[in-house]
Amino acid sequence: MPKQMLSEEFRRMQKLAGIITETQYKKLVENEEAEAINTAEKAKDTIVNNDKLGQKVDSLTPDQIADLEKTLANLGVTADSSIKDVANKIAPKIEKIVNESEESTQEKVADALSSLGGGLMVSHFVPLIPIAIGNMIDSVAGGFAVTILTAGALIGLAQLLKEKNKKPNP
Repeated sequence: MPKQMLSEEFRRMQKLAGIITETQYKKLVENEEAEAINTAEKAKDTIVNNDKLGQKVDSLTPDQIADLEKTLANLGVTADSSIKDVANKIAPKIEKIVNESEESTQEKVADALSSLGGGLMVSHFVPLIPIAIGNMIDSVAGGFAVTILTAGALIGLAQLLKEKNKKPNP
């Protein structure tokens, strides 16, 4: 499990106060980002290999698959997207949820997916995705962690759709 991530502002204050050097600051930020991306990759793989999510995809009609793929495409998400690219695209939409919520990371990911997705994604996948990735995330994490985990979840869903061969991704 990733360690609880400290806020960028806290790290910056440490740097300004002389507690850590600029080099240490950059290294800490890089390590936290790498750890979060690694966790998001694991979350993505967990979603692709989750039997319950696979069964949900199998139960969808071709029109529902097309709607879901359109929702993902509107977010800039395909099966081949990079986690960092998707995270950068969705970050502004997730920021408010992350900053105003006292919920666990798992609940924040569910809220982020709900705010990003269409009705189909919300009704079929939002309840299952945070459960699928919930075992690998801390109960509290920084906004970057929620954003990056949400990006991993969305890419995992796109890969699951592609893998199930309901309809090839554009």
